[in-house]
Amino acid sequence: MWWFHPMAPSGTTHYGLSVRGQDYTHGLPGEQECAYGRELLGSGARWHELPGDRDNPVFDGRTTLVGTADQRPYILLPVIPHA
Repeated sequence: MWWFHPMAPSGTTHYGLSVRGQDYTHGLPGEQECAYGRELLGSGARWHELPGDRDNPVFDGRTTLVGTADQRPYILLPVIPHA
């Protein structure tokens, strides 16, 4: 899980999670922002080009998140207080 900094009033915002087998690419036309001399195309400055980054068989197939009325799924993220 990579860090991000959402700011929203309590109880008014919903977040979604995508479990994907590939990086997101936004496909927007025109010049893009750059990091480390390369265009940022949607997933940030992570290109996953080294052996083992994405070619592991554990990333093949389908991932399913399951929940029931009694056992609702959740993601536990840390709360980091202001300094």
